[in-house]
Amino acid sequence: MRKTAVAATLLFVSMVFVACGYNGGAVYLQDVSYVTTYEGVLEEISAEEITSENMSLQAGELRSNRFISPRRQLLVDDFDYMIEVLLNNFPYFGIAERRLGVNVEELIAETREAIVGTRYSLTTNYNFWWVLDHYLFARVGYVGHLFIQAPEMIHLTLANVYRGPVGYDGEFLYMGNREFTYWGMLFRDIVRSEAARQFYGYIEIDLNNYEEGMIEPDNVTVDIVADGIGYISVARFWHYNIEHDRQIIFDFMEEITDFDHLIIDLRGNPGGFTRYFIMNFMMPNLPYGEELIIPMHTMFMAGDYNIPWIEANSDDTYLLFGERTERIPVQEFIDAGDFPYMNPYDLEILDYVSPYYITIRGTGEILFPGRIWVLVDGGSASAVEYASLYIQATGFATIVGEPTRGITGGAMSGFFVLPNTGLIVRHDIGYFFDSYGRAIDEFGVAPDIINFEGMDALETVLAIIEADN
Repeated sequence: MRKTAVAATLLFVSMVFVACGYNGGAVYLQDVSYVTTYEGVLEEISAEEITSENMSLQAGELRSNRFISPRRQLLVDDFDYMIEVLLNNFPYFGIAERRLGVNVEELIAETREAIVGTRYSLTTNYNFWWVLDHYLFARVGYVGHLFIQAPEMIHLTLANVYRGPVGYDGEFLYMGNREFTYWGMLFRDIVRSEAARQFYGYIEIDLNNYEEGMIEPDNVTVDIVADGIGYISVARFWHYNIEHDRQIIFDFMEEITDFDHLIIDLRGNPGGFTRYFIMNFMMPNLPYGEELIIPMHTMFMAGDYNIPWIEANSDDTYLLFGERTERIPVQEFIDAGDFPYMNPYDLEILDYVSPYYITIRGTGEILFPGRIWVLVDGGSASAVEYASLYIQATGFATIVGEPTRGITGGAMSGFFVLPNTGLIVRHDIGYFFDSYGRAIDEFGVAPDIINFEGMDALETVLAIIEADN
């Protein structure tokens, strides 16, 4: 599917469903206290009778001539704006089509029809959010982290970045002492949009108490599964658990320091923050001062919305472990390398490569000197996939299991605000690929050893160890 083809389809649909004249009017904006999580959105929506059989037509809407109300026209305008931005900045629709067998052009048309039509009540922005998710985002598998950002996550993210109260109460801007960098751009965009300010509201978070309450006490489990074999399972790379879990992990690795093998189970781990794995597993098991430099190049489209985010990604306070160099044209990069499995369609829409290098520095504890194994499966995603790429690039461990889910671009995300509703669309900018040119979001990360027939990943590792012995 080419950008131009989808744009043409969108233009045609816009012409068919043209609205009668509208000269202004207020948008109904639901208070943020209505719901704060997406699960809550689903509960609220399912609690309503939203089908046309149980709901009268909204004032001014007639099926016969497709006249739509001013409210719906604002939603249609937001949808058209969103699609235009995505087609010029979001590189993952082709991957969704190949992986899931969907037709994105048809999904766009069906979603727009759901907004224009009268099957659903769209009196609140949460209803509109539900339609976008149900008809488009979910059906492309949330590829490239494509979804509407929930109010709770916006508040949490910004408050955590600025380490203090963050919000806009109608008069004052609260943003701590940090300058506008990567996340600062998102906050700036919210402040500039009256609709976003109203939808996402103002909240003041006491981070000391909040973070303590966010720790998941059972995120890590440890065990000795056989003689000389230690086992650590991590449910997810949850930011708030990094320090809490580190003590558990370090204590266990010290306890089994004379063991020959350590198995780290990341199956079903949906990701979170890659630095969880770097800080809790890689850095302490490298000699002090030793550096591992890992190339993690990414491609992107040169859309107007992408360039500022690409530049903001170069800020070291955001990257923590990484450094970007100047972007170069895709074809120049491809000609200089060997990437036999790079998808030709994707190359048509991608414009630049942003060379990116991760540096991991050892802290010298050498807590576990034996052989390390990492287990993954189709439920391992996002930050776990970055960790898997780091592992394979450095030989830090042997990965066993099944290919990972394939959802990696979150380390290079962009956000934009829909002008009328104020909803914030999150989407990945970076198109990550392996050393052969395969898109990680399409194929996932392949383990070093696939599960033996009739065995899961843990059984496979134990069988290998037994055979070696």
